[in-house]
Amino acid sequence: MLDPWTLALSPVLFVQGKWVRLRTPKLPEAPGPRSGEQGQGPPLSLMIIGDSAAAGVGIEHQHRALTGKLAEQLQSHCRLSWQLHARSGLNTGQALHLIDAINAEAIDVVLVSLGVNDALSPVSRQRWLNQTAALTHTLRRRFQPSLILLTALPPLGAFPGLPWPLSAHLGHRANRFNRALSQWAAPQQDIGILDLTTGATLLTEHLAPDRFHPGEPVHQHWAELATAHIRPLVPSPAPDQTAP
Repeated sequence: MLDPWTLALSPVLFVQGKWVRLRTPKLPEAPGPRSGEQGQGPPLSLMIIGDSAAAGVGIEHQHRALTGKLAEQLQSHCRLSWQLHARSGLNTGQALHLIDAINAEAIDVVLVSLGVNDALSPVSRQRWLNQTAALTHTLRRRFQPSLILLTALPPLGAFPGLPWPLSAHLGHRANRFNRALSQWAAPQQDIGILDLTTGATLLTEHLAPDRFHPGEPVHQHWAELATAHIRPLVPSPAPDQTAP
């Protein structure tokens, strides 16, 4: 159910939403491979599932987007096999169907980038949270990951390409979604939350040319946050037994 403030402003929000979609440049997803293997050491498998941000929209190449940055940071610690399943416009409900089509066995780590397209839609916070719970359940059943990393929604209210009151409305929704996500995930030991606003220069200062998608510095920071969660899963190399 819509709150009174949103209901009163819904005609304005609808018009502004259409205006933003018309004037926002449509940038392509980053070109480059979406699976690979690199590095040396203990084996680790990684799957990234998500929306246009995970697909690297506005980034020159996949090796400069999240997947490439993360692989670069992990390759010195493990033999990493990775795969990316992402497309522009994907929401959480659609991701459930995407997972069903993935041909893979056990995966050590799954990183998820979803929620922005849900916040941009009329879906309620509770329905989105239920879909997120169903998504993590499906990931556990299909791939038995040791760790699932969920990416928090960015501060939509601060995005320069969004006019007021649309920015205030979306910022409010993003904050509510994030609070619900944190409370739901807190007791689950195999779930981590990646908050891209933590320990970084203001996220909205490093956007792609469309002033909506994350720019390369954000992808770098995103990968660093994920690496901090993933590194403890990589076994330390055995001590050299040949030394006298």
